[in-house]
Amino acid sequence: MGNGVFESSAPVEKLPAQFEGGVGEDAAWDPFGLRGHWRRRRSAAAWVLGVLGYGTGLALMGCGGPVYAIRAAHAATELARAEQLDAARRAPYEYYFALEHLEKAREEAARADYGDAIALAGVAFDYANRALQVSQRVTPANTASASVPSP
Repeated sequence: MGNGVFESSAPVEKLPAQFEGGVGEDAAWDPFGLRGHWRRRRSAAAWVLGVLGYGTGLALMGCGGPVYAIRAAHAATELARAEQLDAARRAPYEYYFALEHLEKAREEAARADYGDAIALAGVAFDYANRALQVSQRVTPANTASASVPSP
């Protein structure tokens, strides 16, 4: 009745117990014994990711020195700009506040306490910027009196 390609005279055998059942998490079908293998692979992958995450965290904690160096350089540059505008005389509070905070930041960095050094360098930058702004607004007293015409 057929062409003989799909016909077989051999009886159909029943599948072994390991092949029976559906496909899914709770199914018993695991012809090559990979279920345990994938679990081991998953736990190994989780371990590798955990180690990488931990290593990245440690590496980021070690970045205090470069971050401090950048912030301190910015604060020192801003303080130098304020000094060029005679901020020590025109805005003494802001100028000396920034100067002392930058000096303290350098001390903390020398002790490898980079968290405090970064915070102090940030305060130094803010106050150096304020000193710069105030010294730009304030005109020197001798220049103001010299510009007044005499009657």
